[in-house]
Amino acid sequence: MILAVLVVLVQGNADSLATRVRQITDTYLTAYFERHPDEATLDGVAHTRHDRLPDNSPNALARWRQREDVWLPELEGLAPAPLAGRPEWIAYGIMRDALEGSIATRVCRFELWSVAHTGGGWLALKLTGSLPLMFVAVGAALLIYGAGVAIAIRMGAWFRPSR
Repeated sequence: MILAVLVVLVQGNADSLATRVRQITDTYLTAYFERHPDEATLDGVAHTRHDRLPDNSPNALARWRQREDVWLPELEGLAPAPLAGRPEWIAYGIMRDALEGSIATRVCRFELWSVAHTGGGWLALKLTGSLPLMFVAVGAALLIYGAGVAIAIRMGAWFRPSR
Protein backbone atom coordinates (compact mmCIF):
# COMPACT_ATOMS: atom_id res chain seq x y z
CA MET A 1 0.00 0.00 0.00
CA ILE A 2 2.79 2.42 0.89
CA LEU A 3 4.60 1.58 -2.35
CA ALA A 4 1.45 2.34 -4.35
CA VAL A 5 1.11 5.74 -2.64
CA LEU A 6 4.76 6.54 -3.38
CA VAL A 7 4.32 5.58 -7.04
CA VAL A 8 1.28 7.87 -7.30
CA LEU A 9 3.17 10.72 -5.60
CA VAL A 10 6.22 10.35 -7.86
CA GLN A 11 4.03 10.13 -10.98
CA GLY A 12 2.03 13.16 -9.85
CA ASN A 13 5.26 15.11 -9.31
CA ALA A 14 6.53 14.17 -12.78
CA ASP A 15 3.19 15.16 -14.32
CA SER A 16 3.15 18.56 -12.60
CA LEU A 17 6.79 19.08 -13.59
CA ALA A 18 5.94 18.16 -17.18
CA THR A 19 3.04 20.60 -17.14
CA ARG A 20 5.33 23.38 -15.89
CA VAL A 21 7.94 22.65 -18.57
CA ARG A 22 5.23 22.69 -21.26
CA GLN A 23 3.93 26.03 -19.96
CA ILE A 24 7.36 27.63 -20.04
CA THR A 25 8.30 26.23 -23.44
CA ASP A 26 4.93 27.09 -25.00
CA THR A 27 5.21 30.65 -23.68
CA TYR A 28 8.75 30.94 -25.00
CA LEU A 29 7.94 29.56 -28.44
CA THR A 30 4.93 31.85 -28.87
CA ALA A 31 6.97 34.85 -27.75
CA TYR A 32 9.91 33.83 -29.97
CA PHE A 33 7.79 33.85 -33.11
CA GLU A 34 6.22 37.17 -32.08
CA ARG A 35 9.73 38.59 -31.63
CA HIS A 36 11.04 36.94 -34.83
CA PRO A 37 8.13 36.94 -37.30
CA ASP A 38 10.55 36.33 -40.17
CA GLU A 39 11.55 33.03 -38.53
CA ALA A 40 7.87 32.07 -38.27
CA THR A 41 7.52 32.71 -41.99
CA LEU A 42 10.68 30.79 -42.91
CA ASP A 43 9.62 27.89 -40.66
CA GLY A 44 6.09 27.83 -42.08
CA VAL A 45 4.37 28.45 -38.75
CA ALA A 46 0.60 28.52 -39.16
CA HIS A 47 -1.77 31.03 -37.57
CA THR A 48 0.77 33.82 -37.30
CA ARG A 49 1.45 37.08 -39.11
CA HIS A 50 3.85 36.85 -42.03
CA ASP A 51 4.04 40.54 -42.87
CA ARG A 52 6.58 41.84 -40.36
CA LEU A 53 10.29 41.85 -39.59
CA PRO A 54 11.82 41.74 -36.10
CA ASP A 55 11.85 44.92 -34.05
CA ASN A 56 15.53 45.39 -33.20
CA SER A 57 15.05 48.70 -31.45
CA PRO A 58 16.88 49.04 -28.13
CA ASN A 59 13.59 48.99 -26.19
CA ALA A 60 12.29 45.85 -27.90
CA LEU A 61 15.62 44.14 -27.43
CA ALA A 62 15.70 45.07 -23.74
CA ARG A 63 12.16 43.68 -23.26
CA TRP A 64 13.15 40.40 -24.96
CA ARG A 65 16.26 40.06 -22.83
CA GLN A 66 14.23 40.65 -19.68
CA ARG A 67 11.95 37.80 -20.68
CA GLU A 68 14.91 35.51 -21.33
CA ASP A 69 16.32 36.49 -17.94
CA VAL A 70 13.09 35.26 -16.34
CA TRP A 71 12.69 32.04 -18.32
CA LEU A 72 16.19 30.69 -17.71
CA PRO A 73 16.06 30.82 -13.87
CA GLU A 74 12.59 29.22 -14.02
CA LEU A 75 14.08 26.31 -15.96
CA GLU A 76 17.19 26.16 -13.78
CA GLY A 77 14.91 25.88 -10.76
CA LEU A 78 13.38 22.68 -12.09
CA ALA A 79 14.91 19.25 -11.58
CA PRO A 80 14.34 17.50 -14.94
CA ALA A 81 15.47 14.00 -13.91
CA PRO A 82 11.91 12.67 -13.35
CA LEU A 83 11.12 13.65 -16.96
CA ALA A 84 13.79 11.39 -18.49
CA GLY A 85 12.39 9.60 -21.51
CA ARG A 86 9.44 11.97 -21.89
CA PRO A 87 8.98 14.67 -24.55
CA GLU A 88 9.12 17.34 -21.85
CA TRP A 89 12.63 16.23 -20.94
CA ILE A 90 13.75 16.94 -24.51
CA ALA A 91 11.86 20.26 -24.58
CA TYR A 92 13.53 21.24 -21.30
CA GLY A 93 17.00 20.54 -22.73
CA ILE A 94 16.38 22.34 -26.01
CA MET A 95 14.89 25.37 -24.30
CA ARG A 96 17.61 25.59 -21.70
CA ASP A 97 20.28 25.33 -24.40
CA ALA A 98 18.56 28.03 -26.48
CA LEU A 99 18.28 30.43 -23.54
CA GLU A 100 21.80 29.84 -22.25
CA GLY A 101 23.18 30.31 -25.76
CA SER A 102 21.19 33.46 -26.39
CA ILE A 103 22.23 35.02 -23.10
CA ALA A 104 25.87 34.02 -23.53
CA THR A 105 26.09 35.50 -27.03
CA ARG A 106 24.52 38.88 -26.23
CA VAL A 107 27.96 40.42 -26.35
CA CYS A 108 28.17 39.45 -30.05
CA ARG A 109 25.30 41.85 -30.93
CA PHE A 110 23.81 39.53 -33.57
CA GLU A 111 20.77 41.79 -33.79
CA LEU A 112 22.88 44.39 -35.59
CA TRP A 113 24.03 42.24 -38.47
CA SER A 114 24.49 38.52 -38.38
CA VAL A 115 26.50 37.34 -41.32
CA ALA A 116 27.50 34.00 -39.87
CA HIS A 117 27.90 31.10 -42.28
CA THR A 118 24.88 29.55 -40.56
CA GLY A 119 21.67 31.19 -39.44
CA GLY A 120 20.70 32.87 -42.69
CA GLY A 121 22.66 36.11 -42.35
CA TRP A 122 22.69 36.61 -46.13
CA LEU A 123 19.02 35.71 -46.34
CA ALA A 124 18.20 38.38 -43.76
CA LEU A 125 19.87 40.96 -45.99
CA LYS A 126 17.75 39.85 -48.93
CA LEU A 127 14.55 39.86 -46.85
CA THR A 128 15.12 43.42 -45.68
CA GLY A 129 15.76 44.59 -49.21
CA SER A 130 19.32 45.76 -48.46
CA LEU A 131 20.83 44.61 -51.72
CA PRO A 132 23.40 47.43 -51.77
CA LEU A 133 24.44 46.43 -48.25
CA MET A 134 24.89 42.85 -49.44
CA PHE A 135 27.21 44.04 -52.21
CA VAL A 136 29.22 46.00 -49.64
CA ALA A 137 29.48 42.84 -47.53
CA VAL A 138 30.64 40.76 -50.50
CA GLY A 139 33.17 43.46 -51.36
CA ALA A 140 34.44 43.44 -47.77
CA ALA A 141 34.76 39.65 -47.89
CA LEU A 142 36.77 39.95 -51.08
CA LEU A 143 39.07 42.50 -49.50
CA ILE A 144 39.52 40.36 -46.39
CA TYR A 145 39.70 36.89 -47.92
CA GLY A 146 40.89 37.68 -51.43
CA ALA A 147 39.55 37.03 -54.88
CA GLY A 148 39.78 33.27 -54.32
CA VAL A 149 36.41 33.42 -52.56
CA ALA A 150 34.69 35.00 -55.57
CA ILE A 151 36.31 32.54 -57.97
CA ALA A 152 35.34 29.59 -55.76
CA ILE A 153 31.75 30.83 -55.53
CA ARG A 154 31.55 31.45 -59.29
CA MET A 155 32.89 28.00 -60.09
CA GLY A 156 30.58 26.38 -57.55
CA ALA A 157 33.51 24.94 -55.62
CA TRP A 158 32.39 26.74 -52.51
CA PHE A 159 29.40 24.46 -52.18
CA ARG A 160 31.03 21.17 -53.20
CA PRO A 161 32.96 18.98 -50.78
CA SER A 162 36.69 19.13 -51.36
CA ARG A 163 38.36 16.09 -52.89
